[in-house]
Amino acid sequence: MDLKTALTTGLLIILVSMVLSAGCLTGSSPESREPPVVQPEYFNLVNPSVSNAVSIEKGKSFYSKNCKNCHGSEGFGDGAQAIMYEPKPTNLHDSQVQDKSEGELFQLISEGVKGTSMPAFKWLSEDDRWDIVNFMRTFEVEEGA
Repeated sequence: MDLKTALTTGLLIILVSMVLSAGCLTGSSPESREPPVVQPEYFNLVNPSVSNAVSIEKGKSFYSKNCKNCHGSEGFGDGAQAIMYEPKPTNLHDSQVQDKSEGELFQLISEGVKGTSMPAFKWLSEDDRWDIVNFMRTFEVEEGA
């Protein structure tokens, strides 16, 4: 085996190991998933971003870059990386998600969800996070999903 092949094989093994262990790094397990508690500063927040075609398209773009790998392109929790996580990413069509206030959805995006693989996205601007909320509202509700 030449040096190039050995290095390529070694890097591939490291990459696969990192991908497979990614879910372990979050400390998530079925019993550690806790329903998020709405923090007072988010409870009565009203979305300052008007839900129009421009905002929804911007939200869809941010969602595609930051959310679809776990939640799937259509929001059903079936993204390419979903198989790596326990608990599985949330189906965003679920009535328990869609019944949340805009402030609660903004909190979930901003703060992430303890005990899951859902990270905080505070590094996105507030406007970008609100646009994602507007895009999420376009998902049709599935009762008991």
